[in-house]
Amino acid sequence: MTEFLDQLRLKIHPIKNQLFETLHGATFVGFRVLPTHIRVCTANLRMGRLRLRYYLKQYRHNQIDELAIRRSLNSWLAHVSHADSYQLRSKILHIVEEYGIGLA
Repeated sequence: MTEFLDQLRLKIHPIKNQLFETLHGATFVGFRVLPTHIRVCTANLRMGRLRLRYYLKQYRHNQIDELAIRRSLNSWLAHVSHADSYQLRSKILHIVEEYGIGLA
């Protein structure tokens, strides 16, 4: 592989070209891809929760409208829907519905 890439004048990044067992999975675009399922990365979840709290706080103080929250959350929910995240999405929808915000 290295010889072929040398012909194209390309190099493999020395740190990023490590081999791991598939058991441990691989991180890719905010997901942890494992052999049996796909999970949302912890950092992605943390930022999503912080963003949700921030939006709901702003909504309580009438600093942001429902449409802006709906747009942002629908975008994030669409992203995490690529993982096995049914329970996560259900929890988020339940929290948002308590504030009277419908995402449909």
